Amino acid sequence: MRRKLELQKYKTRGENTPHILFLTQDKGEGFDNALSVTVSLFEPGPEDKIGYDWEDSTGQRHTMDMPPYFISDIEAARRNIKEFIYLARPGYIEALLTDSNPIVCRTFQAALAYTAFGQVIN
Repeated sequence: MRRKLELQKYKTRGENTPHILFLTQDKGEGFDNALSVTVSLFEPGPEDKIGYDWEDSTGQRHTMDMPPYFISDIEAARRNIKEFIYLARPGYIEALLTDSNPIVCRTFQAALAYTAFGQVIN
């Protein structure tokens, strides 16, 4: 919690300019259906993790260094995540149901209509 408060007050390195990252999960996605997050650079402390560590199938360890960014507008990130989920959900469900039988598809359609609007599909 202390580090979070430090970062909120932190003067970003260099220019005090936030950056917008557009995050996607699959090929074919663009700015229109990407999650946008506002970030700023920070000077990492000794307790900050600025890399991604993993072990491959042969047991060899790897590290991918990452630039020191933090989410600088948490409230906007929350709003953007909620909007992204709302807008991306139909595409994800459609992709999951592509090879499903009609009963499964209709069940999902009914569930979505009910949760979104309280309506029943006949």
